[in-house]
Amino acid sequence: MKRYVVIILTIFCCYQQGLAQYQARLNFNAKFEPTNKILHGAGQSNEIEFSSYADFLGNNRYPTIFMFYTTANRNATEQEDRMNEYLDFIDKHPDGVMPQIGLAFTRNGVEYANEVLSGQHDAGLIKMAQVLNNWGKPVFVRIGYEANGFWNAYSSSSYKQAFQYITNIFRSNASNIATVWCVHPITNLNNMMSYYPGDSYVDWWSIDLFEPNFLSSPNTQDYLDEAVLHSKPVMIGESCPSEVGVDGGQQSWNNWYVSYFNIIKNNPVIKAFCYINRNWKTSSSLPQWLDCRVYKNSTVGSLYQNELSNSIYQHVSVPSNYKIDAIQPGDDAYVRDGTYSSNTYDSQDPLRLRVKNSAVSGFTRESYISFDISGISNVTSARLWFFGRNDNTVDINTTVFEVSNNSWSENTLNYNNKPNTGNSLGLVEISDEDEEWGSLDVTTYVANATSGSKVSFAIINQGALELTLDIDSRETIDGNPPFLVIHSSSGSTTVSGQVTVSNSSDDAEQGSSTMDLTSGDLDFGEKLSGIRFTNVTIPNGAIIQNAYIQFTADNDGQNSNASYTIKGQDVNNAGTFTTATNNISNRTTTSASVSWNNVPAWNSAGQAGTNQRTPDISSIIQEIVNRGGWISGNNMVLMVDGTSGKRSAKTYDGDPSKAPKLVYTYTSSAGARALKTEQTTIEVNSLEYSELKLYPNPVSDYFKLELPEGSNEITILDVNGRVLKTIKAESRSAVISVTDLEPGIYILNTNNSRVRFIIDR
Repeated sequence: MKRYVVIILTIFCCYQQGLAQYQARLNFNAKFEPTNKILHGAGQSNEIEFSSYADFLGNNRYPTIFMFYTTANRNATEQEDRMNEYLDFIDKHPDGVMPQIGLAFTRNGVEYANEVLSGQHDAGLIKMAQVLNNWGKPVFVRIGYEANGFWNAYSSSSYKQAFQYITNIFRSNASNIATVWCVHPITNLNNMMSYYPGDSYVDWWSIDLFEPNFLSSPNTQDYLDEAVLHSKPVMIGESCPSEVGVDGGQQSWNNWYVSYFNIIKNNPVIKAFCYINRNWKTSSSLPQWLDCRVYKNSTVGSLYQNELSNSIYQHVSVPSNYKIDAIQPGDDAYVRDGTYSSNTYDSQDPLRLRVKNSAVSGFTRESYISFDISGISNVTSARLWFFGRNDNTVDINTTVFEVSNNSWSENTLNYNNKPNTGNSLGLVEISDEDEEWGSLDVTTYVANATSGSKVSFAIINQGALELTLDIDSRETIDGNPPFLVIHSSSGSTTVSGQVTVSNSSDDAEQGSSTMDLTSGDLDFGEKLSGIRFTNVTIPNGAIIQNAYIQFTADNDGQNSNASYTIKGQDVNNAGTFTTATNNISNRTTTSASVSWNNVPAWNSAGQAGTNQRTPDISSIIQEIVNRGGWISGNNMVLMVDGTSGKRSAKTYDGDPSKAPKLVYTYTSSAGARALKTEQTTIEVNSLEYSELKLYPNPVSDYFKLELPEGSNEITILDVNGRVLKTIKAESRSAVISVTDLEPGIYILNTNNSRVRFIIDR
């Protein structure tokens, strides 16, 4: 009886410990910092680690951060390819997943900070920033991560200078990068701080946590306490139960996870964590770190899911129609030719698949894999993954083929009865003397196969002779079985939205060639009119169902026959109007146009009904959002031209509440490329206050400011909070010059309000 009591008490204590209360989070208003929440992330470069992790946790615990890595010595082309590779992967996931990029400037244990400082790697770093900036979503970059780790061999002096140098490059070329300073608790606080670049260069602090002794180390707690003094949120940049793993179930949970989550719970400065969901047993360098994939042990997996169900964690909001499936094979086996052609190798050698091209009969091997895809439809992305082990001194290229016959079984498959192969899907390369994941995009093939319940692949080496590649099979115990990762939707999501002109220079008229930016109305039929709508949150490639511009009549009794033509500006991100000659007509227009014929009478000023509404202009909007460079949140310009009949519509200057309004409805499948995420999506602290009006925004040289009651001192700060200039306003309306400031992002602060603005020349 006593034995049972002890067991019950032990389980109860563990359960209570797992449900300990979280302290309320500190908020520092740092870049992309969530309010009162903890961002949840995973990864470590390998997409399958993230996808299988996300699939296991489910849509209500979908990770917000995906981790990957790059180095500072990549050239511009290499850096662009590296960024696009992973950004394309992120775009297949629900909108809101953010990258956390580890950027190293060490090579084989030797730092090259001096190369960075000499400008040798500027081209690649600038390209990295530009690609990320064009992508538009929030990005975290851990510059020179684990700065104090002896394995990186950074000197504190050159490290700090390189961090500052890279930060300046990023801030000059991108507005969506948060810089992260990362250390390891292997040294004491004094040593860690000797690597600190300074508050003005750092948005977030970060610490990496692995072996259990570092969870209890005073170095860890000292670092977290110091972050509070610097008013910096902390991200656990990398973490997993190294040297503990998950195989021990409850013991693994007690020996690492309990302490890990208690650190998060008891330190309100921690605002993000990233978990490495990896099988280290297959790592050539760190096999002693064991298998840390949470889903590989049911006890650990269940407790982990429960912990992340706490409302303090911020997960991505997943559309109801979105689905990710990381599927392991139902059947896999290899076959062998020659005298072995009748052998069934799934029973003889079940833990691996083999691929080999041989000139000698009996030594060629081919592998076959089948996945159950029943219940999956509307595939938006599919990728085949397998883990190859190449002991050869040269790379091995294997070809993946379609297999239309899915009736084969691993229990009976041999070379004589193997199914015929169809089209080649592409090559997968496994590096020489390496063990690594290989993958291939198979979207079209899988999408066309969903009418059935299975999809099969053949992996064959048609290249160099006598090279053997081993692939982990589904039966592998400590290895990495193949996966088919499928992103799909149960249909499309219909979204409606509207955007109203919000700046004086965003609705304008052009006479013969002269521009008028401040008229109180747009005179259709007499002048060419241009209307710019900002922050149009339609994803790239969305299907526009309907769109129109709603105007408000400015005059009474306009009932003459009237017909106009509407076009759009054919650019990715339209700029505001200026006083330059022909600033509307000089703009390149879309090939799509809409005739607005027989415009009904506008009888009374202030009318804003169907008579003051354009026809459906979805074809124009569709052409713009289909552009390769369009991203959600960009700006678009529409133009109304014609000389037949007059109608006058209110402008922003005439009455901001009656300015032109773009109304639209679109459908977007899950996984559609929606590249820009508003900060409110991740609950960051907003800088926008409605009582303060600044326009135009972006700014060129001057802007007009309408101040709230009681405000007369104006302060302009940079994004780091440094005061650049202070101005005394004589009235509630002021015109401010910024000709002395460089292009970039700034903050304007008054007594009780503030707003972010952009200088763009």
